[in-house]
Amino acid sequence: RGIAVRPDGSLIAAGDTNGNVQIWDSNGQKQISFKAHDIAIWDVAFSPDGNLLATASGDNTAKIWTLDGTLVRVLEGHEAAVTGVKFSPDGNWIATNSVDRTVRLWQPDGTLRSILQGHHAQIWDMAFSNDVQLLATASADRTVKLWQINGELLKTLNGHTAGVRGVAFSPEGTQVVSGGDDQVGILWNLDQILPLDELASACEWVQDYLQTNRDLKEYEPNRSLCASESRFPAINLRRDGRV
Repeated sequence: RGIAVRPDGSLIAAGDTNGNVQIWDSNGQKQISFKAHDIAIWDVAFSPDGNLLATASGDNTAKIWTLDGTLVRVLEGHEAAVTGVKFSPDGNWIATNSVDRTVRLWQPDGTLRSILQGHHAQIWDMAFSNDVQLLATASADRTVKLWQINGELLKTLNGHTAGVRGVAFSPEGTQVVSGGDDQVGILWNLDQILPLDELASACEWVQDYLQTNRDLKEYEPNRSLCASESRFPAINLRRDGRV
């Protein structure tokens, strides 16, 4: 279920459903095999310097190993299977995602820095931007979410009609691609998405309709839904999306 190539291309690591890790060289010769977890491994990842290997398992933990199979650290805290693990490109963060609908951000020494919560179903994948300013998450709730590295949710990207299985940033960080169980890949333009004010954009679409539709009465409250100041404050939409 998990496979990774060392950054220098010299090794390939994989984890299996029995909790074992196998490491081969680039010629296909097995270098080492060791028991990492008691049940299935969902994901494996090399550190940017290639000296460590992370494993994510259905036992609710992620573990960090040296390449000779020595356990360095156990990352504990998730309440369900850990389905993904990633090192940030600069090596300063480790992220884990889980069936418990959260992402946890760790320092390399195992200190938990933040918990990202907002998805409504298990998270299948995540990715760091190359500048390590953003994190993207893909979930069975059919959405992709964009987060700042401090844990602030920036945007929710809706477009898939089934669970989203994979997500990745383009090298320059201006685009995100996602793929899902709907057999669709979506390329998202971050230069347009991140500055977008969803409420203002939606009001631009419907404001003319609200003002000119003859089926609405002159004093119909809905005419003021997008007004910055409304004579019907009880139904006025605020900038934060509340009514």
